[in-house]
Amino acid sequence: MTRELNIICNACKKPIDDQTGTLWVSNPDLNNYQDAQAAWETRNTMTLPGGAEIVVVNAADLIDHPRRAQWRAHHDACHGETVTTVYEIQAHRLKTWADLVSWTAHLMEKDWLGDTDWAPLLDAATRGESGTIVPASVPNLNA
Repeated sequence: MTRELNIICNACKKPIDDQTGTLWVSNPDLNNYQDAQAAWETRNTMTLPGGAEIVVVNAADLIDHPRRAQWRAHHDACHGETVTTVYEIQAHRLKTWADLVSWTAHLMEKDWLGDTDWAPLLDAATRGESGTIVPASVPNLNA
């Protein structure tokens, strides 16, 4: 199968070859984002007459918005963090655009996907921008 996509290691900035690394998100990062998001919403919730609640924000509140849990990629040898609970995708399972679509469909079944930066990761990949997932036809923009 011809490789259409490269997963770029966040540590060494080189493509991850088959069987040597993963694309992953940590459960602690997900939990931290979810807690921070709940606190942010509480700080910005207004109760209207009649009891309805709405989130009201201004530009400063948007700047203060928590950052979603990040997907990361590492060669097995470059993975310096010890995270015991992660959701990971072996890099060799993301070689083609069809693989990426299939994984996206699978991940959309997870209630936590929106708490991650998967959407911007996909957006950057489709535009061929420097990032974690890049078309194989694009030179390594991260180097």
